[in-house]
Amino acid sequence: MVRDAVRQAAAFQNEHLELREVLHDIADERGEINRRRLGWWIRRHAGRIVDGRRFVRASGNRSAEAWRVESVSPVSSVSGAPRAESVSTVDAADAYARASRGE
Repeated sequence: MVRDAVRQAAAFQNEHLELREVLHDIADERGEINRRRLGWWIRRHAGRIVDGRRFVRASGNRSAEAWRVESVSPVSSVSGAPRAESVSTVDAADAYARASRGE
């Protein structure tokens, strides 16, 4: 649930600093994370693969939508094609932040 992600990002000051910064980049409203705005952002970006991960709707009977992050297996490469380099977690968080700003 979006509220759980926001709560977890706020609960651990130093451990989830990157997550908190990305959530603020996406859904900041007067210094707080607007959960409704964040939920709409996730819905608009669901299925988009970034750094081998994507948001997908979680199954279950809930009154509110639940989301999960799914790892996506890389597509097998064609022989002779260059291989993608691995990207660090910091780069992934930065990529999400840039995507949230439309860069």
